Amino acid sequence: MKDSEIEWFRPLWLRVLVTGLVAVWFAFEVLGSRDTLWMVITGAALAYAVWNLFIRFDARAAEVKKKPEENGDGKPEA
Repeated sequence: MKDSEIEWFRPLWLRVLVTGLVAVWFAFEVLGSRDTLWMVITGAALAYAVWNLFIRFDARAAEVKKKPEENGDGKPEA
C-alpha cells in the first residue's frame, strides 16, 4: 500500500505533523545524542516522509471513493 493511498494522510496538517515530528527527532539525534546510527535512520525517515508526503503525494489519488447514491429502499439508484 502506498502512502498516497492511505486516507489518513489526506489532510495537509497531518502530513506536516508527521514530518515535523520526524524532523524534531532527527534534530535531537544530530544536536543532542550524536549517535551516528540513529542520525542515519532518522535522516532516512525524514527524507522518506518529505518525498512521499509532499513531493510525490497526489491529493486526488487519496480522495475517498464515494458510494453510489441510495434511494429510500436501500438499493443503489440505476
